[in-house]
Amino acid sequence: MTAQAFTILKPADAADLARLHASAFEAPWSEDSLRQTLSQATSFGLGLVSETDDMLVGFALTQHIGDTAELLALAIKPDFQRGGLASRLLAATAEHLRARGCVTMILEVAEDNSGARSLYQARGFLEDGRRPKYYPREGTSAVDAILMRATLTGLSGARGSLTAHGSA
Repeated sequence: MTAQAFTILKPADAADLARLHASAFEAPWSEDSLRQTLSQATSFGLGLVSETDDMLVGFALTQHIGDTAELLALAIKPDFQRGGLASRLLAATAEHLRARGCVTMILEVAEDNSGARSLYQARGFLEDGRRPKYYPREGTSAVDAILMRATLTGLSGARGSLTAHGSA
């Protein structure tokens, strides 16, 4: 695995984000949707790029209102999963959001996404509710969305440098 650097994402990164999102989720967001989200003043996106080829290997996308941030999406390219990158990305995102005055992060995760649930629980997120049958699944019944919440002080500890992404 090559070294990675953090980068603040811009609307111009939407095509790369859409490709990565499609590789990680059953119902991917469109390039236009990602571009619009990143264009909002209340949104923040942090990417993780390979320093050897400037390839986006992960990203976190958040939106904040007041002192609460919502994690809209967190994705790591499949070939790079299970190496601690999601945890680093989550911690670095939390640091940036704390600097913007946020104290709490909320999210929703599919009940059947055990890897993500384990990550969030290990980083201090607690279950805060459910949305029954929220995520449709092809060929089977929908699964619940688990709502989670954590304080941002419990999510620190990222290591890595913050750089400008080549396509931004």
